[in-house]
Amino acid sequence: MDKKDVLKDLEFENPVEIRNIEELPKKNRNYIYVLIIVLLIAGIAFLGYREFTRQNEINKLKKQIEVLNKKLSQKENELAEISQKLENIQSVFSKTSKNKKELLKNITRLESQVKEQKKKVKKLSKKITSLQNELKRLENKNKKLETEKKKLEKIVEEKDKMIAKKDKEIKEISNKLEQQSITLKNLRETFSMESTASKKLISELISEQKKNQKLLKENLELKTKIEKLNKKIYKLETVEEGDLVPSSEMLTLAKPLISMPAKIKTRGLFSKVKGFAVVNALIDEYGKVKNAYFISSNIPEDKVDRGILINRVLTTVKKWKFSPPLYKGKTAVKTWQPVIVPVESE
Repeated sequence: MDKKDVLKDLEFENPVEIRNIEELPKKNRNYIYVLIIVLLIAGIAFLGYREFTRQNEINKLKKQIEVLNKKLSQKENELAEISQKLENIQSVFSKTSKNKKELLKNITRLESQVKEQKKKVKKLSKKITSLQNELKRLENKNKKLETEKKKLEKIVEEKDKMIAKKDKEIKEISNKLEQQSITLKNLRETFSMESTASKKLISELISEQKKNQKLLKENLELKTKIEKLNKKIYKLETVEEGDLVPSSEMLTLAKPLISMPAKIKTRGLFSKVKGFAVVNALIDEYGKVKNAYFISSNIPEDKVDRGILINRVLTTVKKWKFSPPLYKGKTAVKTWQPVIVPVESE
């Protein structure tokens, strides 16, 4: 079996695939934004329709009140005429003593008519008062609907502003992830060009591949945590202590408090090396390194074994102590950030 085939079988999992796990679902997010705006517009339209129907009901009630007021005025006029007739009859009755019986009958008949008209007037006045109360109630409801409509319009404006801000933040994160993917692709190309590796390096690569599989499992767990975090961001929730937060303008990165260089043996007896390695580290809310993976180094590969270099750098950075990452300068959170580790020969 050729050494190139062995290297292809045993090389690391594609780092670009690890980056693909952290990509944001832009299409789904845009659909959710559009759905929220459509629902808010539908709510405003529904309130406008309710306000229109309430206004029609108010107009109908006003017309009914006008009709009843006209009837009431007519009845009052009729009552005035009947009372005038009664007065005339009483005056005639006082002057003449003839036909007293007929006059008494007419008076009693007119009094009964007056009583009936008074009853009708009372009924109409009760209807008018009930309609006026209903009109006041509808006007109060109309005012409440107008206030609710104004509140919904303000909420829509605030949601539009927040969505615009989140789009800017997500674009910045996606640009940073694209830059990281480019560096990882370059590292993969350089790693694939290494065709001459020793048996010792192959065994180290096997062990590193096992470690990488563990890292993949951890990255899958991190993916679920990042998805939960993205859901919180979409819902505009506040970040709590210990949450995993991506790098942004609102995040203050951790700073090393206790650090040490990575010591490594060189291949030559008298050769010495001094340089640095770049590592992407997961730093928790207590300033501890929970996980890390190797990115690059400026140490020449002919002086040190690459597998030993990666192992030493990762074990060294896990012993470092950092200040906790702060979200908005207050809340201690977890985050992935690049760390430069000095490398020296033993």
